[in-house]
Amino acid sequence: MSRTGAEAIVEQKGSAGLGPFRQSFTVLLAVREEPNQSITASGIGGDFRCFESSYKIVPLGSQRTRIVYQATLVPEMASLPSLDSPHCAP
Repeated sequence: MSRTGAEAIVEQKGSAGLGPFRQSFTVLLAVREEPNQSITASGIGGDFRCFESSYKIVPLGSQRTRIVYQATLVPEMASLPSLDSPHCAP
């Protein structure tokens, strides 16, 4: 949607599901890029109570690299207390 230097606002739409049950979603993300190091995204709108994710680039030698992905995603429709995350504010 917009970009200023290493920061962008991105809208993502999709669907996820298990078996015959599918749910469409939209999420508005604040994305920050650290070239050759990482990309982080934080939900700032949409269908998630919590959306925090990161890709980190880890060099493993001259010709090998590991990409580490971590995410905390809590959909708005989740109502179980066990789904509350310490990584996202209530």
